[in-house]
Amino acid sequence: MDITNAPDKVVSRNIQRTGGHRAQLVLGCYSQYLRVPAHFRPGAGGRILEVRYFGEEILMKTPSTVSAILTILILIFVAIVFVLLQMVALNGASERQGLTAMGLSLGCQSLVVILLSTLASRATTFLITQVKWNSLLAVAVTVFTATIIGGVISFVASVIAIPIAGIR
Repeated sequence: MDITNAPDKVVSRNIQRTGGHRAQLVLGCYSQYLRVPAHFRPGAGGRILEVRYFGEEILMKTPSTVSAILTILILIFVAIVFVLLQMVALNGASERQGLTAMGLSLGCQSLVVILLSTLASRATTFLITQVKWNSLLAVAVTVFTATIIGGVISFVASVIAIPIAGIR
């Protein structure tokens, strides 16, 4: 793998000079030898450019995927609970008005599920790569935060959909 024409991101904490034009990239149990410029010396002003490989991409995608899936599942459960509560609240309304209110509420809740799962996925990746959090902590915090925000918005959507449907 030649890294002389790679993008300009500096990552040298896991690279060790091994002699000649080779360096060793060590990430966890993964080790790979790379071809590097002759002037490269890690930690001595030598510049090494970011090396991306398949294993690193999978390590970053797994927590963000878990975060998105957990957020989707929990928010769907929250949406089902609020729709059932809304059905109880709309007991005396006509069927046409009740279906309109539930449709508006479900539309808003569906949009919230999509947006918050995307936000949870990106926030997890940000917390792991930029803030250097543990992946379990990043997933737990983003799922919890997205669930709280989604629950509040789902409640507000359920309450606001009733007067919008024309129910007094």
